[in-house]
Amino acid sequence: MPDLPLPFALRACAAVLLAAASLAVQASYPDRPLRLIVPSAAGGSTDLLARQISIPLSRQLGQPVVVENKPGAGTAIGAQSLAAARPDGYTLMLTTNSTFTLNPALSRHAPTYDPVKDFEPVATIADLPLVLAIRASYGISTVQELIAAAKAAPDTYRFSSFGQGTGSHFAGANFEAETGVKLGHVPYQGGPPSVHAMLGGQTAMTVNSVMILLPHIKAGTVRALAVTTPQRSGLLPDVPTLAEAGYPQAGLEGWSAIVAPRGTPAEAISQLQAALSTIMAEAAFRKQLVESGFDPAYRIIGNWAEFVTAETNRFRQIVERTGLARD
Repeated sequence: MPDLPLPFALRACAAVLLAAASLAVQASYPDRPLRLIVPSAAGGSTDLLARQISIPLSRQLGQPVVVENKPGAGTAIGAQSLAAARPDGYTLMLTTNSTFTLNPALSRHAPTYDPVKDFEPVATIADLPLVLAIRASYGISTVQELIAAAKAAPDTYRFSSFGQGTGSHFAGANFEAETGVKLGHVPYQGGPPSVHAMLGGQTAMTVNSVMILLPHIKAGTVRALAVTTPQRSGLLPDVPTLAEAGYPQAGLEGWSAIVAPRGTPAEAISQLQAALSTIMAEAAFRKQLVESGFDPAYRIIGNWAEFVTAETNRFRQIVERTGLARD
């Protein structure tokens, strides 16, 4: 048999090694604990979701899934940590679209990680509705009533958010731009303080998470006017979406997803997707998510680059239209 040319032989050897590695991953993955990075502090909604999904995911994979909080720099610290991790399927991250689309849209500078090139999507887990709510003492029951009142008295119906440049701030500013009202924005450090500010009379309104507002809505001290997501919240089935209220462009899509470092073997991604698909089909787990204020939403994103780029561009248009400050 004649000698093979060296380049051909090297390519053949590489192909054999890759095939062997692929089979090894498929046969043994996972054979040790997995890390699930959360790029925000313990106790928040993303942390709660990560801890809820880690239990059944561990059961499905037969290995512990350890949640590791890496907060800071608007989720950038955790994202950088994942981007630098070995792409072997044992380090994952659960975060929201703020990491991939909202934060880049709000920044004049390129992030310290590449939202498109550094990550491999596994699947989305839940949509994250925010609620446009007002103190009940104002006697306003609908979005249309709010718009009429705010146009008659600009800067009277100030809204609190859980921070400058957050999804809460973003959603409120987009509502102002789309409806032509001038509410005024007051940022706070987190969801609970911003709700307390509304209840205490420092602001009239808030854009906030379902779970934080729900006790006050049930008590009758707060009126929920609309949710920002395309679908109604499972916990607030009688509250319309902003689209249903007549303002389809005023909403804000919030979602959470599990991602892996770019280069993670396709076989590992497939096994993770199969495990998550099984978990998300369980009625008891879906009920648990709904009761925690999340809308279950298992989706596999086919073209990550196209998806992230399109949403980032849409958010940048909102930034320009609303005049939101960019760093």
